[in-house]
Amino acid sequence: MDPRPIRIARVALLALLLLANACADDAPTQPTGPFVPLTTPELLRRLGKPDSARLIIIHGDDVAITPGATNVTLAALRARGLSSASVIVNTPHLTQFSNALGSTSRGLDLGVHVVMTSETPAMRWFPAAALEYVPTLVDSSGWMPVGSVLAPEASQVELEIGAQFARAARAGFAPTHMDSHQGALLYGGAELFNALRRVAKRECVAIPVPSSLFFRFPYLAGALDDGQPALADLVSIPPTIPPGGWGAFYEDVFNTLRPGVTLLLLHLGEDTPVERIFYRDHTDYNAAWRARDAQQISSGAIAAMAAARGVEIVDWGDLLKVSRIC
Repeated sequence: MDPRPIRIARVALLALLLLANACADDAPTQPTGPFVPLTTPELLRRLGKPDSARLIIIHGDDVAITPGATNVTLAALRARGLSSASVIVNTPHLTQFSNALGSTSRGLDLGVHVVMTSETPAMRWFPAAALEYVPTLVDSSGWMPVGSVLAPEASQVELEIGAQFARAARAGFAPTHMDSHQGALLYGGAELFNALRRVAKRECVAIPVPSSLFFRFPYLAGALDDGQPALADLVSIPPTIPPGGWGAFYEDVFNTLRPGVTLLLLHLGEDTPVERIFYRDHTDYNAAWRARDAQQISSGAIAAMAAARGVEIVDWGDLLKVSRIC
């Protein structure tokens, strides 16, 4: 028997094993052993990064709030100008989003932009759950309130979050994360945030846990006990920035990034006559404001700022790979 084929096979097997080990060294560390909260240093360690590493999720909020928001946000996701986005599933434009998404959701990092409030008097939404099961989530007109939540029961909040998550699947995508429209579930008290925690734990998805806000909202830190990854910061451009100051604002964001993963929230849209009608009740976050955010992405300005400073762009899927939420 000729021993050469056996030797060749052994050499090939050894090469494959060495390659696998090399890849494993560069790959994110899967959580094993005793549970360890994903603080910023631990998250970076599991991602295979040094303690000084600065990473960013470039995120598009408010998908499906209008057709224009859907169009430009999906285009930015497909072009990799955004690394993630989240969808409002309670709007009348969800079908348009689902049609625009088609069968191309694979590879796109999409989440649920959970709503407990309507956007404006011109943009009012119903709960995803049947009204008889969530009566404390609506006002006397039967719509979700504008501006701030009412006095909802936690069990009804949890039911509504679950109903929105289920609606996302029917819209054609599998969420990697859930975040909160207008911050209602993050900054509205421990009871609302804990309802979000419970659904996220049950569905094995991530939620924003910005450690920069632990001092103001200490209950946010409780989500680390669920295996949620701690974000270094959460940043969004305020309405006080003048149109000519957009670039300078984002330059400052990248110049002052903390070590860890920062969630940069953008709100993309189109400034057209039709879109202006949708945003007619907006004095700040209107069509022109959203088009300026879209320009920062489509021009490549945000990506260039990250590259110039050695900031790595990641998505929620990257964080889930090293998390132990379930």
